[in-house]
Amino acid sequence: MDHDREPLTASQDEIFRELFTRYSSYVYTIVWNRIRHVGTHEDAEEAVSDVFADLFRNYDSIGEDKLESYIRTLAIRTGIDAYRRLSARKEAPPAEPLPEIASGEDIEQDHEEAALRKQLLACIRSLGEPDASIVIGKYFYGCTAKEIGEQVGLHPIAVRTRLSRARAKLRKLLAGEGITFR
Repeated sequence: MDHDREPLTASQDEIFRELFTRYSSYVYTIVWNRIRHVGTHEDAEEAVSDVFADLFRNYDSIGEDKLESYIRTLAIRTGIDAYRRLSARKEAPPAEPLPEIASGEDIEQDHEEAALRKQLLACIRSLGEPDASIVIGKYFYGCTAKEIGEQVGLHPIAVRTRLSRARAKLRKLLAGEGITFR
């Protein structure tokens, strides 16, 4: 994206500030999805800081057309590293306070949807790597086969083939769990 490097006359601080403003929520979401079962929001914020520190260190060597995929890949890898680090610690993270429930919410339906999402993610993870990353990249983050291929080190055609096979496996796994599609 050409606008990632604008304005060209801005100081590096302004450029970095703009990049942080534009991508921090995106990076946080990627990292949080990796560590939410083993870490806290503070752990996610620390990982986001690590992503941007690395980005700023290597900014001059990143091609203009590669910036967004570089940020995504860096966020995924940092999230995985944080997950491994946090999984190794002995104590569980402190419990997050429960949000207040507004009246009129369909708690039962929300619970069922959350349970379904949890089952779906468990089935996706059981596919193993790189298939799980391919499915998540495609359907959760909307990445193209080319972008996913860059992240997992496969040619886009191989990504599409693996995605097709992973979908078939996933259908069987979900059917075994009693989840069917219309």
